Amino acid sequence: MSDTDATSLDARIVRFRSQGRTDDAAPLARALLDAGRFREAAEVGEAHAEDAQTFEAWQFVAEARRSDADVVGAQRAWLRCIRIRPEVEGPYVAVIDGLLARDDRERAKKLAERALSSCPPSAALRERAAALGVGPT
Repeated sequence: MSDTDATSLDARIVRFRSQGRTDDAAPLARALLDAGRFREAAEVGEAHAEDAQTFEAWQFVAEARRSDADVVGAQRAWLRCIRIRPEVEGPYVAVIDGLLARDDRERAKKLAERALSSCPPSAALRERAAALGVGPT
């Protein structure tokens, strides 16, 4: 990234913070993520997601938080995705993986059961469910 690009992003983030939520939030969040500025991308993305309340906005926040190594923040965003579109399996897999990484098998198992009854299971979801002793319903 050039100094000019970084300066432009700096100006845009300052403007965003001073003006609050703007129509520029989603493209700004994407530009910040592309620039490797994960924490700022998550901040702007979360403000946009709070306004938009769309699956895609929360998915972006989850990916930005994960890129910033914010496992808990990513998990919260993935759970928002599940509430919005429970028929999509990707967020379930991400949360199950996070729970297993923290050795919370019981909650992972409950979520796998819910996922299998809520969405068409992918190979990844079936693999995690089987590892947790959960079968398709």
